[in-house]
Order: sequence, then structure tokens, then C-alpha cells
Amino acid sequence: MKVHFARPLAVLEQEIDQLGQLYPGKFLQFTDDNLLMNRRYRAELLALLRQKKRRFVTMVTVDQFCDGALMEEMAASGCLGVAVGVESADDDNCAAVSKYQNLQQPFVDAVHHANKLGIQTCALIMLGLPHDTPQRLASALAYLKGIPCSLFDLRIMRIYPSTPLYEQLQAAGDVTKDWWLARESSLNCNHLLPSCWSMDFRHPNFEPMQLQRVTLQFMAELNKLTPRSLAHVTGIGWRGRGLGTAALLLTARQRSVSQARMLLRQVDEAIAARSRGRSPGIQVASCP
Repeated sequence: MKVHFARPLAVLEQEIDQLGQLYPGKFLQFTDDNLLMNRRYRAELLALLRQKKRRFVTMVTVDQFCDGALMEEMAASGCLGVAVGVESADDDNCAAVSKYQNLQQPFVDAVHHANKLGIQTCALIMLGLPHDTPQRLASALAYLKGIPCSLFDLRIMRIYPSTPLYEQLQAAGDVTKDWWLARESSLNCNHLLPSCWSMDFRHPNFEPMQLQRVTLQFMAELNKLTPRSLAHVTGIGWRGRGLGTAALLLTARQRSVSQARMLLRQVDEAIAARSRGRSPGIQVASCP
């Protein structure tokens, strides 16, 4: 049974007050992906934030994000933005990693609703899920391009120890044993990339470097800055009285695209070097 331990609101109130004294005018960032799981706790927390008049960003699950009444309550409580664990455009992929709360949800409608409320949306996407194929990911990219999110965060699926998927892949010899200790291999570009894009398992439909390259392409394409995307993110910030947050997101988009393009060149060089039978030079990249 999964148990969620919530920080007592009295303690949280003290911390909010302290942060207000140290960083006046700054927004709060909650990084707990289960912050709003308990209905009574979230109602009391949102009431506290309204009382303190503190702006904030947080993480939400897809089903919470698609709850229009909850998003309206969050907007009224000072929410400037949310990170949403979308994971995949395909329901069978979400089910394969036990993200059942994502199934059959009106995510696109929810993004439009959040935009109208002045809440920025960062979509968290995983690539390399069990049912991904090159054709599916090509369709997913086209689909995601049509969703007006303020930022897309792309990761390659991580196979955590003690999970059913780890045990299954380990039994089949399809995951690197103790992968968190092993970074370098002639079969992938882990030594070139941040850990969020490392490839430590065998996928039935992708070579490691191929999947890494596709992930970087998603990052560069989905976060591309255009006059339309600039106006879109700025407009949400204006509606939510959070132009500072909008500026931060636009900067994050610009940096993610620059990093993705730079790493794409390095990955292409590594692929070419491997085809010629030699190893590329090692360069270390940091996460954005």
C-alpha cells in the first residue's frame, strides 16, 4: 500500500513566511508530485496560499490537471504554472508503466482551459516506453506540436530497480545491471548526454543512439521559439499576472533548444564515428 506523508500545514506556513522574508516578491515552487492528492489537505493548502497571497508553481497528475474545478481553484489561489506527468500520447504506453490515471483524459482541452486561467503548462514526456516505435513517435511529435503547452520536458524512460519492469528486463538480459554505476558504452551516447537522456536498456524497436537522437529532436522541435509561441506564453503570463514566470519559461525554451541542437551534432558525430569503427571524444553535458 502506498502511503503519502504530508508536511503539517503549520510547519508549511512557517516556511512560507520565512521564504517571504528572505525572497520577497518571489513565487513558491512545490516539487512534490503528490502535493494535491489528499482532497482535504489540498483545500486547506490552497486556502493558506490565498490567505498569504503567495504565487506558486507545482506538479500535478493528469487527472488532477483535467479537473476543471480544481484548476480554477488553483488559479484563484495564485497558481502560475503546473508540470504535468503526461508520459505518452498513447494510452497503452501509460498503462504499461502503471499510469492508469492518464487513461482517456481530455488533456488537450485541459491545456486550453489552463491557458485561459493564466496557468502555464509544462508537459513531462517520456520516450522509449514499451510500445514506442519510430512510426508512433513520428505521430506523437505531430500531435504534441498541436498542443499549446508553454514548455515540453523530454526524458528517456528510466528503469528503476525493484520495479516489475526492471525485474522483467533484467530476467531477459535487456537492462544494464547496476546501470546507475555504468555510464560509458560503445553502444550509446551516455557519456555525451545528461543522465535524463541516458540509455541503459535494450528497446525492441530502437537502437540506443537512435532513441537518444529522436529525444533530442523532440526537444528541439517542441520548444522552438517562434513569434506565435512567444506571444502565446506571454499572453498566458499576462492573464495570470505572471509575466516574470513567462519570461523564465521562454528562457528555458531557448536554452533547451540550444542544448538539444548542440547535443544532436555530437550524437550524429558519435553515430558516424561508430560506423567507422572508432570511438568519439568524451564531452560532458549538464542538464538544463
